[in-house]
Amino acid sequence: MPWPKNYLIQFILFQMQWWCCVLGAKYSFVWPAIVLVIAIWLIEIFTLRWRWPQIRTILLGTLLGVFLDSAQTFLGIITFPTTSLILKYLIPVWLIMLWLAFNGWVFISSWLKAHKILVSLCTLVLAPASYWAGSQLNVIDLPYGLLSLCSIAACWTLLINLVLRWI
Repeated sequence: MPWPKNYLIQFILFQMQWWCCVLGAKYSFVWPAIVLVIAIWLIEIFTLRWRWPQIRTILLGTLLGVFLDSAQTFLGIITFPTTSLILKYLIPVWLIMLWLAFNGWVFISSWLKAHKILVSLCTLVLAPASYWAGSQLNVIDLPYGLLSLCSIAACWTLLINLVLRWI
């Protein structure tokens, strides 16, 4: 498959996963998002013939993302309107699935590694924009407004650079 077509398909698949996860959270119907993310991930594992080192890299990036968002949740930088008291400091399953989808997309888009400065600049803008969009759909709260968005930008920029170093 030619380069632009392949990456365009991957970008569209990631956007589908993002919308499915966020809208699933908004309407309290997350199971289709979980099935979609896992199905796409399994298809990628088998069609791209990923082995344990590739899968481990994606899982490590996902765990790091979950940890960063959980830490921000613990600190009150981001909150979730539907979180129970028992799971107050853990991010919801839809966001865990989104981290899995994102790390799978980054791994497939390994060409990003050659453009770290551009990727970092885009991350500084696009990551907070994604969370802001989620806040507009009432699936995430940003109690500190711009400060919350700056924290998200910093965490994501750190994460994307670590993941790009691993791939």
